[in-house]
Amino acid sequence: MTRTRHGRHGEICERQNGRIMMTVRPTPTVLDDTDIAMLIGYITNVGRPDYYSEEVISKSDAKQAIHDWEYLCTYTPLTKKMVMGYLQSNYYLAQIEEQTDLIDTYDEDCGVCQALLERVHQIFPSFVVKESEVIA
Repeated sequence: MTRTRHGRHGEICERQNGRIMMTVRPTPTVLDDTDIAMLIGYITNVGRPDYYSEEVISKSDAKQAIHDWEYLCTYTPLTKKMVMGYLQSNYYLAQIEEQTDLIDTYDEDCGVCQALLERVHQIFPSFVVKESEVIA
């Protein structure tokens, strides 16, 4: 087994195949649970109603819409592996970082956002802060 040297970050080096290349690592992105919730809302097509719309979507309706997407559209539940695949996509990360209109922003008073956040806490239980960890 031969070891391929890729060089340090930003250092130009010659690879074993004769090509001269430079390694550039992207800067890491830190997301919180609300960012992931809104991404799941975009993926599942469960979003907040428009600002000008009179329509009100309850939390239970949003949960049912997520369930319908999982079992009627894709026939697979949302898993940690599936969500991580979306989170590793440069396209979706750019949409979140640039705060484009494609992905909604989180609103505490919105039932849809609350349902999406609960689904994130089911998929990623490490986001849930235990009462003993809360600093008074």
